[in-house]
Amino acid sequence: MGRHSKVRPRASARSRRRGSDGLDAPDSSGGSHRSGDGRRGIAGWAIAGMVAAALVALGGAGWVWGTNVLNSQAEAQSQDCDAHTTLHVLVAESLAEPASGVAESWNDTDPVVRGHCLTAQVSSADSAIAAESLAEPDTDRDIPAIWIPDSAARYEQLAEARQDRVANDPTSVVDPEADSYPLVRITGPGVDDMQQRAAQQFQQFALDAERRTAWEPTD
Repeated sequence: MGRHSKVRPRASARSRRRGSDGLDAPDSSGGSHRSGDGRRGIAGWAIAGMVAAALVALGGAGWVWGTNVLNSQAEAQSQDCDAHTTLHVLVAESLAEPASGVAESWNDTDPVVRGHCLTAQVSSADSAIAAESLAEPDTDRDIPAIWIPDSAARYEQLAEARQDRVANDPTSVVDPEADSYPLVRITGPGVDDMQQRAAQQFQQFALDAERRTAWEPTD
C-alpha cells in the first residue's frame, strides 16, 4: 500500500484574507470597530479630560484676576479714607519702647476699618494708677481702647471695680502662659465703635507669634 499524504483542510475565505499590514481584514459581514473611512473615533474620556483641563485653567485665571481686583480695592481704600481714627494704646512704663515699635509696624500696614484709616498712638503710665483711673465713673475724657498693664493683678483690679470696662479675656503679649503684660481691650463710654474695631485688629496683630520677641520689656 503506497504512502498517502495527509489532506490539509482548506482555509476559509475569511482566514485567507489578509490586509497589506499582515493583519486580518475585518469581516464585511461582522461588526467592525472601525468607522467606514478607517479613522478611529476620539474616546469620550479623552474629550472629558480636555474639557476639565480647560475649566481648571480658566478657574485659575479667574482666581488670579479676582485676587488682583481685591488687592487693588484694598490699596485704593487705604489711600482714600473717609476718615481717620487714632487708636489710643496705654501701656506699662516698662513696655513703652517695645509698644511704640509694634505700633509703628502696625501703622506701616496702613490699617483700615470701614473706610477709616487707623493710627495707633502709644502712651505709658504706672499700672496701678492707670487701673484706678480706668475704674473711675464715666466722663467725657478719652479712654484708651487698649491697655497693657505690667501684671494680671492690675487687670483683676480693674475687672473687680468695673467689669463692664473689660471687652476680652486678656492674653500676655510676651508669653501666652505668663501673667505679666496682659493685653486688655477697654470698652464702654469714651471708646466708640470704631475704636473697638481698631482695638480688635491691633490685638490680632500684636499677639501674632512672630511678634512676641518685639515685646521685650525694658528695665
